[in-house]
Amino acid sequence: MVKFALLGAGLIGRIHASNITAHPRATLRYVYDVNSVASEQAASRFGAQVAFSVEEVWAANDVDTVLIASSTNTHAALLSSAIKANKPVYCEKPIDVDMECIRYSAHPHIK
Repeated sequence: MVKFALLGAGLIGRIHASNITAHPRATLRYVYDVNSVASEQAASRFGAQVAFSVEEVWAANDVDTVLIASSTNTHAALLSSAIKANKPVYCEKPIDVDMECIRYSAHPHIK
């Protein structure tokens, strides 16, 4: 069973949450969104817990992977943070709207 944390509870996040919960070998453990009402609604709808910060997700021992479905301008920072926390991660496209952010913030090894 793959245990997911979802970052982003907007329309796309809810579509991913629905797909995760429909899969027989996946479960949605946490939902985090900067909009706490959206987090609470999605967590309740899909049988997950609300995470009150991304740091809570990074520290969770019961998360196998993180799915980033937040606003595009947050993708690169969240991706970088997930990698630093040793969390496998799936990220919605595009990774960010600013190529410099992608190159130097999220992946300093890319020149």
